[in-house]
Amino acid sequence: MAKKQLASLINGIMGDDNQVPRNEDKREVTTPTEKRVGRPKKQESDDIRATFIVSGKQMMKIKYISLVSHTMQKDILHDALQRYIDDWEREHGEINLPT
Repeated sequence: MAKKQLASLINGIMGDDNQVPRNEDKREVTTPTEKRVGRPKKQESDDIRATFIVSGKQMMKIKYISLVSHTMQKDILHDALQRYIDDWEREHGEINLPT
């Protein structure tokens, strides 16, 4: 394919383009909307991605708990945060979020 393109380019410059037909080996190009690039879309969920700074010791312990209990780290953090929120709401009252 590269030889044909080079020959076509040279022949086009020299004025003789009867020997090699142009656009013979071009691949079909899809539009950007047709491409499926990246990670597939997840189903609707309340989950959002967040970034936190965690101490090294705490992260090592979370990883250990995850390994021993065969649980994902995000589930361990979810449970810990939910317990903290439940305790806080018991002490201070329920948090009403706008919808």
